[in-house]
Amino acid sequence: MSNSVDRANYVIREDTYLKIISKYDKTEAGYFPELLNIVIRALENDPFDFLGYVYMDLNISNKQAGQFFTPSSVSDLMARLTWSNTDDTKLEKDGFIELNDPCVGAGTMVISFANLLKTKGHNYQTKLRVTCSDIDSNVLAMTYVQFSLLGIDAVCLLGNSLTMEFTSTWITPLYYLNRAKEDHLQKLKKVHSLTESPVVKTFEQLDLF
Repeated sequence: MSNSVDRANYVIREDTYLKIISKYDKTEAGYFPELLNIVIRALENDPFDFLGYVYMDLNISNKQAGQFFTPSSVSDLMARLTWSNTDDTKLEKDGFIELNDPCVGAGTMVISFANLLKTKGHNYQTKLRVTCSDIDSNVLAMTYVQFSLLGIDAVCLLGNSLTMEFTSTWITPLYYLNRAKEDHLQKLKKVHSLTESPVVKTFEQLDLF
């Protein structure tokens, strides 16, 4: 997922992937696409923190690090409490809402907030911008996978949000897609300010897209 968009980290992440997958035989390696399909299907109809649920159900969380993932029902409540009338104003003014989760786990709080935006008639894929972090590389990877599959615009940082020391950055495909569209539209606006060519018509079509 990362290597489809993040060219800066392509080489090191491809090398990491090859080292990991080489530990499995052909049959074992074939399980991974099947597992990915299960995750996609789980998130498709009623998105929730599926990987976090599995992680806790398998009892492999790091309890010494205080890893007790928030249930989706609590996350849904927190999302509703977080939302305020000012968010409607911000959406109208800026066109998007920024959300920061400094201890993201597998992303349950963000997923619930995205679902809330959807129920309010907003497209979270274009209206929500997320910055999140976690100190555990495994759970941050879970967050990155779920955000990427759900189409959440996010920058996921591995590191300590208290000391602001981060060792790697994972950027979802929707982040790149949204920024590429914004850059293109800005260029069109600039061109239109210099000429009276039919750029306006092209801009309207792209805006609808």
